[in-house]
Amino acid sequence: MIMFNKFLLLLSSCLVLLSCATTPMGRTQFNIMPDNEVRQMGLQALTT
Repeated sequence: MIMFNKFLLLLSSCLVLLSCATTPMGRTQFNIMPDNEVRQMGLQALTT
């Protein structure tokens, strides 16, 4: 059970590190969804 908890901690840490990105302004941000999906959702919200 302890090994499983360590594995989950390692996996979640890797996911957090991989989802971090740098903006054109040089700031770091946490990306859960890609920019193109967010834009598409915005367009759908404005057209409905």
